[in-house]
Amino acid sequence: MRRLIAAIRDNDERKVEEAVLQLARTRRIFAPLALVVGAFVMLFNGLRLLVTNWRLMLVQVLPAMWIWAATYDLKRKSCMASHSTTSAGRSSWCSSPPWC
Repeated sequence: MRRLIAAIRDNDERKVEEAVLQLARTRRIFAPLALVVGAFVMLFNGLRLLVTNWRLMLVQVLPAMWIWAATYDLKRKSCMASHSTTSAGRSSWCSSPPWC
């Protein structure tokens, strides 16, 4: 545990990763910690890459917005289709997807 704290204090990613992996190997309860730390390391590395390379962010914003608009449109259309009326004129909610 002391190696992990020292590695975090020194701001050395490689030492932090090694300390977390060693801690996960020695104590079984800390095994999920290795996955969580690895996920956060990848997240922050990606964010640092986007912030430092602003041109890359410009290239990725347009496809992200396009995908968001397409999924929003699909969600809207599926909600409209699921709110059909029955022969008695009442709304049929049994086939409604949970996101509507």
